[in-house]
Amino acid sequence: MLSTLSSVVLFGALGTTQAEPLRVDWQVHGGCPGADSFWSALAERSERARRAEDDEAAKQVSIEIVKLKKGSVGRVSIDGTESRTIAGATCLEVIDALAIVTALSLEPGEPPPMPAPRATSLPPPPLVEEPAERSFVAASGPKSWRWGVGVGVGAFFTENIGGVVTTPLSLEYTNGVTLRLGFSRGTSDVVRSAGGPGGRFTWTTGRLDVCVPRGRSKIDLLPCLGLESGALQGEPVDVVHPQDSVRFWLAAHASARVAVNLIGPVDLELEGGVAFALSRPEFVVDPNFPIYEPSPLVFHMRSGPVVHFQ
Repeated sequence: MLSTLSSVVLFGALGTTQAEPLRVDWQVHGGCPGADSFWSALAERSERARRAEDDEAAKQVSIEIVKLKKGSVGRVSIDGTESRTIAGATCLEVIDALAIVTALSLEPGEPPPMPAPRATSLPPPPLVEEPAERSFVAASGPKSWRWGVGVGVGAFFTENIGGVVTTPLSLEYTNGVTLRLGFSRGTSDVVRSAGGPGGRFTWTTGRLDVCVPRGRSKIDLLPCLGLESGALQGEPVDVVHPQDSVRFWLAAHASARVAVNLIGPVDLELEGGVAFALSRPEFVVDPNFPIYEPSPLVFHMRSGPVVHFQ
């Protein structure tokens, strides 16, 4: 009697199915059911799987479903193994088919071939994402905008004055295109009329540029168009009763910047271009000594670091 009872217990133990603990990483498009639908479909097809406890060692099941123009496409991978892809007319059909794949993978022996989903006419294509329709619950894309701050040293060159050193400062914002707002100040050497008094001239200006945005290359060439305005101040030299004169300055700019990435968010920029003077105030000293009138063309350059951040 004891021998018979032992045999019954032994055969009963051999016939018991040991459930495999699984943990599911669930990423699906909008309109798909939750992960409970997958667990329900899996429970209908296999007794070898169960949900893992919080701190329990378990196999990792990664499930991803994206929406196409016609139907949905899903992909399942178990413990980092090669993923299997299934297409279906609806998200629910894909979930059902992925549950079958998962159940069969838990069977002993070699993994079986991938089953086709029920009632679907779509072939199983590669998993192709369509950005316009993809909307994973946990997905979030990188920001497309960023800011930048630049400093440096610059100079411009114009007829009758020569070179003028400037100290530019810039602030930029990029979102599709780059808008750069710059400020600079520079003072010329003394300019003298033939056989008469002279003057010293100071430009204090602000400039707004619209530029091609910086890409991800190590080196980029960035063309820009801009408008500059501000004050042109004339200070008489060797005049008995000197009196400063401030005039309005306006110029259109065309320039190009070469941006070289130094490290991380820091670029070194080299800029060159030409300005077209839209205002050309004339400076004279009484009784009738002309000192300076701006040239219609002003050539400029700048160099310095720019730091980008989001």
